Amino acid sequence: MNRVIFERVGMLFIVSGIGYVVLGLLGAVPLELTGSGLTNIRTPSGVAVVGCLIAAFSTKDR
Repeated sequence: MNRVIFERVGMLFIVSGIGYVVLGLLGAVPLELTGSGLTNIRTPSGVAVVGCLIAAFSTKDR
């Protein structure tokens, strides 16, 4: 049961990270290409990468 929860959390991170980057590139939300902070492009991209890792390790042999 925990694997399913971790997989869904990972997918949530992936969707939210990619969604924020796409909306930022379209100009709907603030997205900085330089500097540091929560609106820097590296932060939501990192959230998406962490989500990929969580989802990949939680599925294991499935």
